[in-house]
Amino acid sequence: MNNVFFRPWIGKHYGKTDNWFQTRLLILGESHYGTNPKPSWTNEEIGAYLKKGKPESPRFWTNTMQIITGKHHTELSKADRNSFWYSVSFYNYIQEPLEGPRIPPTSEMWRTAQIPFIKILDELEPKHIIVLGCRLWDNLPNENDIKGCVRWHQDIAGREAWIYPHSRGKGKAISTYVYHPSYFAVGFEEFSCFCRRFAKSSTMIFSFLLRMTP
Repeated sequence: MNNVFFRPWIGKHYGKTDNWFQTRLLILGESHYGTNPKPSWTNEEIGAYLKKGKPESPRFWTNTMQIITGKHHTELSKADRNSFWYSVSFYNYIQEPLEGPRIPPTSEMWRTAQIPFIKILDELEPKHIIVLGCRLWDNLPNENDIKGCVRWHQDIAGREAWIYPHSRGKGKAISTYVYHPSYFAVGFEEFSCFCRRFAKSSTMIFSFLLRMTP
């Protein structure tokens, strides 16, 4: 598979100077699951979330927003939610649907996802990438897979980071990871003290990331 199948979500303010983050932020997820896949799945799910707040996996989108903003969803208005998702792009790395949740991608799925990912970097030209989950982070391309990909010379709030080039030579993206949003599944509604500390630490990582220019 050399082409992108699941089209990325591109917020209408992505890349504009007045967006929430004032940068071209790509949020990188791992995979979809289900049958009868469609290229529009990502856009349909986020669109449904913004319209009704009830996509197939509402907690995933809400938790992602909480992780990056460091705020509980009750502290965020509908306008805040729209502003957040209109400011970012989102892309699922694996370009084939998995059979169900908690099923890991195969080695072949990881391998064949590399070329579509490179194409997405060229299409979206992100400046910053937040990777959702350690498993995804550990399976992303490195300097052996992408020419010009290098390890960042300093860690980001205790996390390693990688710089990915745009192959058309227009820039680079610096990336790091946070724990997967499903980490919030236990005690989600109460947003436990542990979750608050985790969200704040993730926000610190992201804030530090924004200050870095590759």
